Amino acid sequence: PCGRTKPLSAMEALALAVVAGVSLLAIRERRKYPAEVAPNTFSRRPRAVAALRRAIAEGGMAKLQVVADFDRTMTRHMINGKVGFSAYRVLESCEMLSPGYHERVRALRDKYYPIERSATMTREEKMPHMQAWYRQAHELLAAEHVARSHIVRAVGRARLELRDGVADLIGVLEAADVPLTVFSAGLGNVIEEVLTQRGLDKPNVHVISNIMRFSGEGAQAELTEVLEPIVTMYTKDFRHTAGSRMALEADTRTNIILVGDSLGDVTMADGCPATALLKVGYLNDNVEALMDKYLDAFDVVIVGDGGFEFVNGVVAEAAATTAAAKA
Repeated sequence: PCGRTKPLSAMEALALAVVAGVSLLAIRERRKYPAEVAPNTFSRRPRAVAALRRAIAEGGMAKLQVVADFDRTMTRHMINGKVGFSAYRVLESCEMLSPGYHERVRALRDKYYPIERSATMTREEKMPHMQAWYRQAHELLAAEHVARSHIVRAVGRARLELRDGVADLIGVLEAADVPLTVFSAGLGNVIEEVLTQRGLDKPNVHVISNIMRFSGEGAQAELTEVLEPIVTMYTKDFRHTAGSRMALEADTRTNIILVGDSLGDVTMADGCPATALLKVGYLNDNVEALMDKYLDAFDVVIVGDGGFEFVNGVVAEAAATTAAAKA
């Protein structure tokens, strides 16, 4: 249930990259993409990446924390040739939702998704559109009498797989009591259920997202509203982390690995004191148009629906330092 057990072969990665709209060979041959720091993993600043890896390794697990987006970051973008479900799409697949709901949600997506993925609009230009999209979507959802039991059933049936290595990452972080903040513009209750059904709802994992309020505590309690403030891909920063370990241990865990797939994800640690901040970005689609911007925004960019091997490698180096100090 947690995705593939073997890493992608070179041919599989190439095929996925072509689906995403880019040739890996073309990327490697372009001078503006000078360094492939790992398979299908690119950087404009490999020396800076190496320095950040050394700093994180030297700090060990006691100084480390990880913050990651969920949709198409921790989860795969493509599954058997089809786009995988986001947390919202998981709930929208629930059979009890009315045809009218699906029509209106589809109209919202057709209107706002091109804005979200636009390569020409600025972050500031996109923000009010994203707020409007989310509020309208939440109002539609709250009118549909969704129960907690519907979420459990929808997650169990969803076209959703975690990327290779995500379960391994959570296991290593849990063993060392390193906090993982899942910072998502999706639906937090759905994300928590995904992790629960895969046995990954660990005490070191904290989900910051849009939270649904229900009419009671039971399985049949119905959704009444989605709480404010709304978390969108362009409002994700340290201000939303109050009460989480990310905030409570910010002064001691100053080595941060940030992982996302949207340009809005690069701000997830903004305001958090960091000695070393390594930003890893997954570029899933619109690659030709967005590669430049992603290489500017992230220290490392991964294409071709790659796994968490790079991130896990960085964590392993920190874990080795901690192990050596205890020996």
